[in-house]
Parts: sequence; structure tokens; C-alpha cells
Amino acid sequence: MLLSFVSCEKEIPFDGDLSAQKVVLNCYIGAGEPVVYAEVSRTETVLSDDPFTFVSNAVVQLFDGSALIGTFTSVGEGRYTLDYTPDAGKTYTIKCNDPLLGEVLAKTTVPNPVDFELMNVTPGFEFDNMVQADIRFEDGASDEDYYHLLFYADFDGFPNVLSFETQEEFLRNTEELSQNTFFYFDDCLFSDNSFNSQSVTIDLSVYTVLEIENNVQLLHVSSDYFNYRKSLKLAAEASGNPFSQPVQIYSNIEGGLGIFAGYATEELLLE
Repeated sequence: MLLSFVSCEKEIPFDGDLSAQKVVLNCYIGAGEPVVYAEVSRTETVLSDDPFTFVSNAVVQLFDGSALIGTFTSVGEGRYTLDYTPDAGKTYTIKCNDPLLGEVLAKTTVPNPVDFELMNVTPGFEFDNMVQADIRFEDGASDEDYYHLLFYADFDGFPNVLSFETQEEFLRNTEELSQNTFFYFDDCLFSDNSFNSQSVTIDLSVYTVLEIENNVQLLHVSSDYFNYRKSLKLAAEASGNPFSQPVQIYSNIEGGLGIFAGYATEELLLE
């Protein structure tokens, strides 16, 4: 299951008529996952004290082409579930009919999972809780592939995302720990622009939690997933800077706001 279903992050600036309400639909669809989750809400007008209202009486449906797969069940507070296991490589359509604002929809393709291996795992590297490791995988033959790398500690079924550091230039972000070393407090998004169709080895060090299971996930994600999550990160970084430009949150929902995005997860125990 995707560790961070970020649809609860409601900072969604947009261009247009701020007096008009919009439907916000958020749904991640994962290859091989037994349940699909969605959230539905409405933006409110500038005169409202609450910028979002949860919608629990919408009709949310998932389609394979023109064939209806199923209708989501509302579980309250704008959350919906559908017992269905998506297939890798398929393109799905989601439709949401809000009784007040009408229908919105989106399409996404679920990527194929990408196998990876852990090599040269060294516990106690510099610190007792630091694990050094290499992650190796083969990038696909398509023109563009996108990935999401994260580590987490499993506290009796409650995941806690771990931080890590690396000197890999293609993983560069804005949080530089020291010269040529880049530090991630949570997860890492990257594309294959610098290694398309090649074998990739990532050398990194992870700050683990001692005496419990620590895991690594490599998600092969759709371009919509990548663009949405990157825009969320940029917006979070810009929110504390009074001199930064506002960040437009990416959306692929036709007629509304939000995200419908596919992913496929491979996971290994960090040991």
C-alpha cells in the first residue's frame, strides 16, 4: 500500500474564478493492491471560513476502457473505497459525479513494477543506526520513466518514513547537507533522464531505527504521480519563503482539481 496517501494535503492554488466551487478528486491506483482508495471534496468560495468541504454522497466509479469495474463505497468524511486489484500496464478512468457540481474525470496508466536488489549492505556505517547500501535496478526501455524511493521503519504496522543521504547527482534536491551530499528527510522522486534504458546503482546511507524492521520501497510511478508529488514538494518549500513565487499544484482532473495516478511497488527488507 502507498505509505503516504497525500490527498489530505489541501493546499491547491489554482488560476481562475475564486468565487466558483470546484470538485477535488484524489486517487492513487497501485498494481496488485487489493483496495483502491479515493477522496472527494469541494473548494469553497473566498467568502467561506473553511476552504474545503468533504463530499460523502458523490458517485465515484472506476472504468477499464468503457467497461465499468465498480462503484466506490463511501466510508465517511469524503473517503471512498473499492475492492479491486488493478493490473500493471492498464489504463484506467475514474469518474466522480458530485450531486452539486456535476461530473469530473481523469485517466492514468498503472506502470509495471521494477525489480531491484540491495548490495553491499553495511550496518553501523559511521553511526550505530546508519546503514550504507547500494540499490541496483534496470531502467525500462520507454522514453520516460519516473520513480519514488523511500525507506520506512515498521512500528507494529505503523510505518515511519526514514531519512537518508546520497551523493548521486541525479537525486539532487534543494536540501544540501554538505558539499556534494544531498539529504532527504522523507522520500525521493526522480526520473530516468540521465540513465534511460540503463542499469542504475544508487549509493546511499539510511538513518534506521534499531531493533525493528526497516524497509525500502522503489515505486515505478506514472508521470501524473511524479508531477503532482513534485509540485506538492515545491509548494511546501515555497510556503515559508515570502520572496518565492506561488506554486501551481499539478492536476489531471478534467473539470476539477486533484490527482488520479498509477504506481507499482517493489519492497525489500533493509538488512
